[in-house]
Amino acid sequence: MRKAILCFIITSSGLFAAGIQIESNDPQRPLVLVPVHQAVGVTAIEAGMEQLPARLQLVQNYPNPFNPETTTEYSIPGSVNVELIVFNLLGQKVRVLASGLHAAGSYEVTWDGLNDNGRPVGSGIYIYELKTDNRIIIRKMLLFK
Repeated sequence: MRKAILCFIITSSGLFAAGIQIESNDPQRPLVLVPVHQAVGVTAIEAGMEQLPARLQLVQNYPNPFNPETTTEYSIPGSVNVELIVFNLLGQKVRVLASGLHAAGSYEVTWDGLNDNGRPVGSGIYIYELKTDNRIIIRKMLLFK
């Protein structure tokens, strides 16, 4: 069984060097060190830049239950068509909160308890669905008046 070991070395300037040490079946070089380089000495967090999400995510709305409005967040790992839609329990579309091509990043949407016609909806359980080209995530929320 071959092994691979990840090695980190922190330099005096606070930067790190890293490598992967791999056992080889080559008798001349039984251990091979593959260096891993950091392109810039500052991470995105240290530079104040937002890191891109690693996966598609739909966060539970807050507050929940809510009145008169609620907020939800979602993250997109790459550029993709997105629909964020609220449905009633009969499966009828109530409100489109987001639709269209989204760049990678994190988004926040507030729903004010109105339907697509601008009319208030009744108290009850609602389903909200984040749909992309290849994935659907569903959550539920409670509007309490």
